[in-house]
Amino acid sequence: MKPDRRVILPLCLLFLALFTSQQTFGLAGKRNRKARSEQCDTTDLSDYDRFFKEKHQVAQGLFTLHEMKGRVYFEIPLRLLERDMLLGTTISATSDSGHGIVGSMPKDPLHFKFTRAENRIAMRLISGEAITPPPSRIMLK
Repeated sequence: MKPDRRVILPLCLLFLALFTSQQTFGLAGKRNRKARSEQCDTTDLSDYDRFFKEKHQVAQGLFTLHEMKGRVYFEIPLRLLERDMLLGTTISATSDSGHGIVGSMPKDPLHFKFTRAENRIAMRLISGEAITPPPSRIMLK
């Protein structure tokens, strides 16, 4: 059984067109497009994207943590600024009961909030002690 010339000729022309076109499918076209896109990307990147351009470890949670070059950076969403937060620890396991009882809190929770002043972020501790006037000075009506 001979293949039909009407089928072979269009297939040969299609393959010839695909492999000779460097603009869309050739290696030179791919390299040029890639080089052009890299040049455009470096000028269009924000400071944030340029800073985290290298591969690094990321952990998502309340804050996004980035570990890069032995340093840890964390992102604080703007919606969490100026909000009171508590940071506490509990003992989950111990090999020596002299260190504490499992489930107990060895220290009081830390009451704090993040504040922003221009381009700096500060973690501010909040005093939990309330100062009120002595009872003799309170006037009841």
